[in-house]
Amino acid sequence: MRTHLGLLGARHGSALVFAVLTLLVLMALSVVLLSAVGTESSALLQERRLTRLREAGELGLALRLLELNGGDLSTTPQSYPFPGVSVEVELSVHGPNRVSLRATATGLELSSELHAIAERTEIPVFSKALAANSELTLEQNNEIPHAFDSGIGLPGSGNLAGAGEIHSNGTVEIENYSVVQGDVSAGVSVELENNTSIAGIIRSPSIIAESTQAAGFDYSEPRLIEMPLRDAEIDTALSTFAALGLTDAGNVSVSSGDTLSLGPGNHLYHHLDVSGRLELQGPLTLMLEELDLANSAVLHATGAITVLIDSGSATGLKLDNGAQIFLPDRGDGWADAHFEIYTKSDIKIRSDGNAMGAPPRPVDFQIWMYSGTEIKFEVQPKIFYGTIYNPGGEAEFSQQTAFFGSIVADVIHLRNFETSGYDVALQEQLTMLREHFVITTLSTRTEVSP
Repeated sequence: MRTHLGLLGARHGSALVFAVLTLLVLMALSVVLLSAVGTESSALLQERRLTRLREAGELGLALRLLELNGGDLSTTPQSYPFPGVSVEVELSVHGPNRVSLRATATGLELSSELHAIAERTEIPVFSKALAANSELTLEQNNEIPHAFDSGIGLPGSGNLAGAGEIHSNGTVEIENYSVVQGDVSAGVSVELENNTSIAGIIRSPSIIAESTQAAGFDYSEPRLIEMPLRDAEIDTALSTFAALGLTDAGNVSVSSGDTLSLGPGNHLYHHLDVSGRLELQGPLTLMLEELDLANSAVLHATGAITVLIDSGSATGLKLDNGAQIFLPDRGDGWADAHFEIYTKSDIKIRSDGNAMGAPPRPVDFQIWMYSGTEIKFEVQPKIFYGTIYNPGGEAEFSQQTAFFGSIVADVIHLRNFETSGYDVALQEQLTMLREHFVITTLSTRTEVSP
């Protein structure tokens, strides 16, 4: 079953269609605005045509940025300020994410026709073991092993589903005995040194490799990965819950030996400080500013759990000093629980993560983070299964953590990282619409008036 990432917010289809329509009509008009002089050579006419198309593309990008800002196109002109130009449009709408049209523009001694389609297709949210927007650093004894398929079972020697790949839209730095079993790609540069080993291809416009083994070097620019922010969706989730008008239970402490049980429904707290046992039975949504689990605390959860963290402090979720997340086995080795965490504050894990009990499939432990936040793992050899999406913030791991799933962040820094196994099942389980419409020109025709 495919899950579409929508969170709680959806774009207005009419605004999206209008944005695409505006862009495509501008592309048609760009052909008309080449020149008012019919005596120009055909070569110069073609050169001007390409120039105008590029300018229309830049304006189209501005429109798409407006579209991403909640679909607010109020500043977009409703008419096209080109005197002497007549435009006719035949539009076919095939849904909020696909439009086709045939636009004809005449005037300024030119006649142009454009037939095109514009669509937003689905792409995986998590397509690599590690994906950074700006910087990806592997420092000292890190390993990115072969990928696995959670649809087959737990990771292990009998569950190999390709190589673990890493990518950065910016830079990648790998050093000090780090190993990557798959490809390494970067939009700006890759720098490797001091006995690093890459089993796949290194692909980047700039590659510096010292004391490095690799299957090959490709100096072309790789395809960049779209990583749109999810701030608006997180804000919507928080405001929707707040609109329920629940009574805040305030600050609650659960001492060692005590248990707090929360059943199905919605729960609102200010601060939960747990040193004992916290039991969550879904379907359940818990909203709070801070959740601290410490001193051998145990979080026991079953069913669908959503945690919303809107913190006024720097760190909204902490696992410290022996705290554990216990998830019971559903019968096939995977946990009988589904976690989704949406946070506007940092997460700090200095304990065992979710290694206790049965591990969740990576798709069943999702962490979605607000811009400017950081998730930090500082644990001795423990295991964590899940997905982390923080394209506007940082993810830092140290002290031999084993992570199975996928990580997306603006900046990723790994040090003494035991292993990071990518789950290929995520490509189908979590998808999102492309950030921009892709425009495909089917045909064009331009005639110069005699």
